[in-house]
Amino acid sequence: MGAAALRAIRILSSIAQTRTRPRSSPSFGRFLSQKYLAKKSPPIPLGLNLTIEDHPMLKWNDVLTYSKQGNPPPDHKVTKTEAEWRQQLSPEQFLVTRQAGTERAFSSPMCNLFEPGLYACLCCDTLLFDASEKFDSGTGWPSFTQPVTPNAIAYHADNSYGMTRYETVCNTCDAHLGHVFPDGPKPSGLRYCMNAVALKKVSQPH
Repeated sequence: MGAAALRAIRILSSIAQTRTRPRSSPSFGRFLSQKYLAKKSPPIPLGLNLTIEDHPMLKWNDVLTYSKQGNPPPDHKVTKTEAEWRQQLSPEQFLVTRQAGTERAFSSPMCNLFEPGLYACLCCDTLLFDASEKFDSGTGWPSFTQPVTPNAIAYHADNSYGMTRYETVCNTCDAHLGHVFPDGPKPSGLRYCMNAVALKKVSQPH
């Protein structure tokens, strides 16, 4: 290996040591058993077969900022007509993802699914959540503490029903996913309350 390549490896190694997100260690009590605490976010490639994890942890202030000042741009956009979405989706899937509907609480076995893997948007296959960030919120909807990347999800203020909530949508195709609340487990304090019908479980990135 040449001198230039060795210098690049030393630089990238230094970046990885200083920018890797620290692991969380405290117990989440009833929210999350210890075996789900290890976060395994998709890494960002740096070349030379080296990678670092560089996904800053989102907190409630970030959600508020995005909803007021604009969301980070997605990696790409998927746009279809209403007729195309209706052809692709079942009536329930269309109601939830394209018309901001809500599935009945405790209606999906996904609430009790905690095996390792990833969760993608039902409509466009964009990766949204890692199963290691999933926890039992007791609400009847699948709940997560973090998305896989800060730009996977977009946030919009929802003032329906006489209250202010923050809607979460797929940042790629604008599918309605659910809402996010500031009552989740530490360290992020976030609870992404998702409609199971808007998600699909995948075993690995595609």
